[in-house]
Amino acid sequence: MKACKAVPVAAVIGAVAALLVAAPSMAAASAPLSGGNGDTGNYLCISDALPAQCADLLNNNATQGQHIILDSSRLGLGLGWGISFEYSVTETSPFAPGSGLNNRYNGDGVYEIQKKTPGGHNGCMGIIGAEVVWEPCSNGTTDWVLSNSGYWISILASNAAFDQNHVKNQPYGMSDQVNGTSNGSEVTVSNSDNAWFLIPSPNG
Repeated sequence: MKACKAVPVAAVIGAVAALLVAAPSMAAASAPLSGGNGDTGNYLCISDALPAQCADLLNNNATQGQHIILDSSRLGLGLGWGISFEYSVTETSPFAPGSGLNNRYNGDGVYEIQKKTPGGHNGCMGIIGAEVVWEPCSNGTTDWVLSNSGYWISILASNAAFDQNHVKNQPYGMSDQVNGTSNGSEVTVSNSDNAWFLIPSPNG
């Protein structure tokens, strides 16, 4: 059973809607460090084999709002992720009625992307505005649909964009398209998204 939502979803949707139409994010929040012990589980990368550019919790710092960046699979501190199945998309949920997204992703799984640690996990990938960041799991920002093509679709961002723009069948997914793929580039949600690949960590 999912934990109670810690953040009012209506307030979060309003903040997301306002920020999705803002200027593109500034890349490279700060220079990533190299090495670390947060690399167990799976890597989530933009290529299907290592070495690759992968999602990395900046400096493996599990603090609310901490950026998820792209980093080399040879350098990152917080490259390890696990996925936890929550429920499946139906013809009526969880996307906004009229958006076309429930039909598009009907039957696909909804997951949390958990930050793996050597002893389990601490927190999840969520969003603040258009930024992909570390958030407490089950707080209203951390549910992602995994499409059969390997795209991670943010339910919250997609619903906020539909509520604001009423563009049918337009998902907002995890993206390396806004800031690029250099080390330190911030991962975002965007209507220009891309596929990601789960690769077992060489660190176990």
